[in-house]
Amino acid sequence: MRYGSYTKQKIESLSFFSPGNNLSKTVDFKLQGPLADSFFDISHKIFQKYGLDNIESNEQFSTYRDEFASIRKAAKEFKAQLKDKFICSCCGEEQEINLPEEVAQFKFLIESRKLSREIGLLYIDDYILDYKERIANMLSKLTEHINAAEHPKCLILVEGESEEVFIPIIALRCGFNLYSHEVKVYNSKSKQKLESDFMSFKSKYPKLKMICMLDSDATRERDGLNRIIKNNREKYHLTYISKGCFEDLFNLEDSIHILNELYPEGELISIADFEKGKDFMANVKKILHLKKNAQFDKVKFARKMAFLIKATNIPKEIGEVLKAAEKFTAKKIFIAS
Repeated sequence: MRYGSYTKQKIESLSFFSPGNNLSKTVDFKLQGPLADSFFDISHKIFQKYGLDNIESNEQFSTYRDEFASIRKAAKEFKAQLKDKFICSCCGEEQEINLPEEVAQFKFLIESRKLSREIGLLYIDDYILDYKERIANMLSKLTEHINAAEHPKCLILVEGESEEVFIPIIALRCGFNLYSHEVKVYNSKSKQKLESDFMSFKSKYPKLKMICMLDSDATRERDGLNRIIKNNREKYHLTYISKGCFEDLFNLEDSIHILNELYPEGELISIADFEKGKDFMANVKKILHLKKNAQFDKVKFARKMAFLIKATNIPKEIGEVLKAAEKFTAKKIFIAS
């Protein structure tokens, strides 16, 4: 199978991550840079970690001694070309810099396709770990600004940081970019403060659309907000979690999978560890202490869940919040919103 067709097929298999977007049409994977000249079986980070000497000393490459010698010779001859220019921050003058010979070694190593493939297979675990770290960093940067609308037309008021982290990411995966729709998730930090914030924003910004999300213990706040919302449904909406809190919304199998990924040390967590009748938070604190010797991090859990949960398993309460936000920010044809 040709590279382009194979890559497109793999990208389509990742569509579960972003069901609201057509990745095969929006992502371009043409061969560029070093990848165009080699199979690129070794990342530069791996080469930096081990170096040519350590790689060559491995007995697995004893039949490639002549190839390593050729790489060293070519790198030495290429050394004269390893020059670049930069502008000095002190004097402002252009300066010349000589790059280390290892740069050329890496160049010729990845051009040796058979050898680089063998090395890549040996250090595949390092490559996978490095790849995961780079993807995680890219996604972290991507999500930094998706909840940063400066003058939002719609606020989603939530009780805690978990919801504040989860909702923007899952919305993006569903094809609803909060930033571009001028929607912001606002963390009130408690059920009492959420009700207070709602009343304050309602008074200061009468045209502001608001969506509130409350846990099951916020019955008083729910009843108070409902009295206002019932005659103002064109701009206000309330989603109430009928049992437990935010973490209780998720399928238990999904939650256990996330917990075991977040806390790999210790014993594996299973469904049998959870006591029926207790909510998720009460269970997880005890389980993590006994089996992982760890404390539960709600925010890390929410972030990981937002990236890994299948579209079909997104809780209906979250779907309800996103649907309300989409409805409140939909562009009108004639009527001013």
